[in-house]
Amino acid sequence: MIFEANGIRCSLRIYNDRIVLVKVHSNTGATEKSIPIKDITSIQFKPGTWLTKGFMHFGYAGAKEFTGGVRGAIENENAVIFHKDANVEFNKILDLLEARR
Repeated sequence: MIFEANGIRCSLRIYNDRIVLVKVHSNTGATEKSIPIKDITSIQFKPGTWLTKGFMHFGYAGAKEFTGGVRGAIENENAVIFHKDANVEFNKILDLLEARR
């Protein structure tokens, strides 16, 4: 693992060839989703502010359509949500992924 950042009830792990989204659900426990970095076609990033949470969404061929915004990120399995305190970590992830795509 190269880097990991923690969001709200989730974490995002970066490996050499893939990302892994780990989400914790209150009733079913944790789930993991792996996406190869080479398959990522888009990354939507919105930093958190004192007013709203931030999110990072990953698009790839065949992925569930993203409706946009924090509300869309909450409902999308390919997105992580985070507080503004984690902006630096998620910015670093964005830079790491852009360098590898």
